[in-house]
Amino acid sequence: MSHPVHDLRHLIASKRSVSGRVVAVTGGMVRVATARGVVQVMGRDLAVGDRVLVENGITRPVSQSTQQVTHKV
Repeated sequence: MSHPVHDLRHLIASKRSVSGRVVAVTGGMVRVATARGVVQVMGRDLAVGDRVLVENGITRPVSQSTQQVTHKV
């Protein structure tokens, strides 16, 4: 049997990193739109539109060299 507190902890603090875009910044908290929905996590020095990775409830900016660039021709 599983314990509800352990289940909740696994749901809240996923060990997998998820990428997304910052959609709102309020103080030290940011809202990030991911493929799994919008999450609110801690983050500093970020602006709306920045691409980030979310790991253990903390954001980390995605480096410019790894961002995908799309050119329209």
